[in-house]
Amino acid sequence: MMNSLIKYLFSALLAGLFFTACTKMDHTYAKFIEDGEKVYSAKPKTIDFFPGNNRLKIRIGLVAAPNVNKINIYWNNRNNSVEWELEPDFSGDTTFFDGIIDDIEEGRHTFEFVTSDKAGNHSIKVDTVGMVYGEDYISSLKNRGVKSAVAKREGMEIKWFDTPYETAIGVEIHYQNTVGEQSVVDVSLDEFNTVIEGRPAGDSIRYRTAYLPDSNAIDTFYAGFQTVHLTPPGPEPLDKSLFSSYPLPGDAENYPVSYVKLDNIWDDDITGNSWYGTADPAGNPHWFTFDLGVKAKLTEYTIWQRGVVSTLSLVYAHANMKKWELWGSNDPDADGGWENWTKLTESESHKPSGLPFGEVTPEDYEYAKKGDTFSFPSDVPAVKYIRVKVFETWDPGKSHRSFLQEMSFKGIAE
Repeated sequence: MMNSLIKYLFSALLAGLFFTACTKMDHTYAKFIEDGEKVYSAKPKTIDFFPGNNRLKIRIGLVAAPNVNKINIYWNNRNNSVEWELEPDFSGDTTFFDGIIDDIEEGRHTFEFVTSDKAGNHSIKVDTVGMVYGEDYISSLKNRGVKSAVAKREGMEIKWFDTPYETAIGVEIHYQNTVGEQSVVDVSLDEFNTVIEGRPAGDSIRYRTAYLPDSNAIDTFYAGFQTVHLTPPGPEPLDKSLFSSYPLPGDAENYPVSYVKLDNIWDDDITGNSWYGTADPAGNPHWFTFDLGVKAKLTEYTIWQRGVVSTLSLVYAHANMKKWELWGSNDPDADGGWENWTKLTESESHKPSGLPFGEVTPEDYEYAKKGDTFSFPSDVPAVKYIRVKVFETWDPGKSHRSFLQEMSFKGIAE
């Protein structure tokens, strides 16, 4: 009997507690549904940032929610905000919206996103961090290093150091060309030797290095322009393919054999029948003329005697030139006169042994095979036409004629 009474009282107590708890829960829940159940607009599913120069592109992804028509974006502790109208396209599971916020301060910002629907409901806010770049970032950018910048006859050549900056993407070269046009040349970072077919109007160029601070960046940033002065071109071998015969009245006639012609002395062949000789006799002194093809300030030239490879008995002998002069002009007299010619240098063939005519050592032959090189005075003018005036040959009895195998010139072409 006692056990039954205890069970009854315990059951009654539990029932009372449950009723009281349910009453309190209903009271608490009732506060939230007094004005109806709370409805939220769909919040952004994805948010992607694309940084720029004091601006930021934002791509927002929303799940299918046709009533969503607006989004508010806040930053700077809600002191700044924008509102975008949305027109969802729900042909797929997710629709994306792109927009750009302009005139935003450089730095890292926390952005708050809240959508709204046509009924005026708002979403739960979504916070995320985005980066904006500006003058502070730009001022930190460095230019790629230049090893050398050299002017060429018809262009320029720039050699680069490697680029240690991970976000650099390339280089821009700016210059005004010789006809007054602005030219821009893009250089990739894997290029270490840039040859440009075109000269600047002055002696310098400007360049800057381009950067993308982020793979998603919408703006390219540039280091400040840097000026590079071009080194004047140094002496280079003149292009023999431009050379040509330029016979004038009074010049020596060619030796009357078909393969003996002036063109042979710039064919880069010092063997066999590839030689030039004047008529016999041609007079003493005698001369011949040719065109370099370019106007150039000459610095040195090399001459090879006939026979240095194929007929050693002619070396330092016969009609190989011993003493001569080189003259230059840019406007030769049509009548073959000397009025417009300038003497550039006087030369004498060098014989290492110093032995007299008729005696030649192995050292002499070896030297002759390499060619006899002569320097021009530093003050010689740039010229286009060359006249070789011969006074004496190695065999004094042959000075009324001459021959040679090859000639090469080095200088600065204009």
